[in-house]
Amino acid sequence: MEGKGFGARDTAYKGTCTLKNEKDIYSVSCFNEDTRHTYTGKGIATGNMLAILIGDTLRGDHNEIYTGEYLVVYNRAASGVLSGTWVQAQGLAQGSETLTPVE
Repeated sequence: MEGKGFGARDTAYKGTCTLKNEKDIYSVSCFNEDTRHTYTGKGIATGNMLAILIGDTLRGDHNEIYTGEYLVVYNRAASGVLSGTWVQAQGLAQGSETLTPVE
């Protein structure tokens, strides 16, 4: 996994993702090496498109619990690489992300 938000202050991130196909639903788990958080979610695929809802539960600066949720839409290339864009469900953050299969 490699990605970057579109904001001027956003920095690139990388990590690993596991996608498991369970009938028509995908279970997704991604570990972001930079934030050290694991994001989990579900998705559906149609044709060369995969759409997922993913997030993590974090403890804020003042012991408040909140969940970051994102919608990510990927296009699958013939090589298996997933290239997509994401948007934060409760905010204005957005960016791009690429998942490259490990052989």
